[in-house]
Amino acid sequence: MNRNTLCVLGTALSILSSVGCGGRNADAIVGGEEGSTLSALEAGATLQRAYVGVTNEVATGAVPVVADLDLLGGAQVQALVATHDGSPVRFELWRVRGDGTASLVSPVDSRSGFALQRIDADEDGSWVVRFPAAAPASVVLRLDCAGGIHGCTPERQPGQSCPAGWSCDEGLTCELPIGACSPLAAAGTCVVTPTACPEDVQPMCGCDGHTYASECAALVAGVPILHGGACP
Repeated sequence: MNRNTLCVLGTALSILSSVGCGGRNADAIVGGEEGSTLSALEAGATLQRAYVGVTNEVATGAVPVVADLDLLGGAQVQALVATHDGSPVRFELWRVRGDGTASLVSPVDSRSGFALQRIDADEDGSWVVRFPAAAPASVVLRLDCAGGIHGCTPERQPGQSCPAGWSCDEGLTCELPIGACSPLAAAGTCVVTPTACPEDVQPMCGCDGHTYASECAALVAGVPILHGGACP
């Protein structure tokens, strides 16, 4: 299947429209070094969490980038990797065992800057997409759940609801509707926890009785919003 055909398929349409179509498929070489560990893969690398069902942006550069995710046994995930400008992209797909050892499943060297990889998880565990040090580039990593008896991930992903008893994945916060101070009052939505907030001040009263500079500031603090405006 060539890239022009892929451009008309499902979610890939919106992703490929931003990175461009045409060219040719990735040149994949399966097999490689075994017996590594997760700590070795992460050594000196920039670490980030990868989420399923959304587009993850990866900035490659002078140091490796390691994007990790957890999958349920039986999960089938379609991974789309592409550079925005069509420049070459290299990455490695690793499976991590419970004892921290890792096996290289598939290294890919795509001169066309585009690749599709299938991840089949035969048991619960972690997976790593590792981008070796390379020339700076903006890379799209899109992970979509293609099948799984109980879904693909053990924790809720961005945009999914988080009712009482359901937790969001690492790096995410369950954002409750304004006025709901408990998951028992209303189901929230998993969102990426901000690392910084705009300087605009729009006071919000948190459910803890404190006034926060903005909705973002309350989210960073992990406090639901009781109402807009300062607390009495």
